[in-house]
Amino acid sequence: GAQIAVEGKMQSRKWQDKEGNNRTSWEVQVDNVQIVNSKRDGASQSGSYQTPQIPNFEGVSPDDSDLPF
Repeated sequence: GAQIAVEGKMQSRKWQDKEGNNRTSWEVQVDNVQIVNSKRDGASQSGSYQTPQIPNFEGVSPDDSDLPF
């Protein structure tokens, strides 16, 4: 396992389910991830990378019909 640091922001999205109930989904938009340390071979490693551009799904109605719960 490795410890990571995540930089970004939280955003919420409000929507209605099939029964008309109001729902809120919370999403994390990640801008940067850093590996703080790693236990590989007892050595500490650090590094960072920029995340790829993530598509914007704002306004898309979620379809949770395939969820097992």
